Amino acid sequence: MTAQKARFGQPRPAVSGRREDETCPWQIAFEVERIPGGVVTVYVPGAPDPWSGSVCFMTEDRIQAIDPAMPRVLKTLNDLGKGSNEQLRAYFKHK
Repeated sequence: MTAQKARFGQPRPAVSGRREDETCPWQIAFEVERIPGGVVTVYVPGAPDPWSGSVCFMTEDRIQAIDPAMPRVLKTLNDLGKGSNEQLRAYFKHK
């Protein structure tokens, strides 16, 4: 499953990484938009300041939508990852 298109111009919470590459860490990210040809524009926020980060371009297979709402994800980043277990437990359990 690939991340769904960001709604109403709002970035959609996601994780980026590669399931088949154990050396590639998963990161909290936000899908910003889709570019024709299977490329996704992704913002990878910093922690504890999520407003400082990097814009990346990656293929669809490297991005996975997650369910937590934006405010919860931002709080987890502000708290240096605390709370991520609760937010991501269901995602990693089923994959």
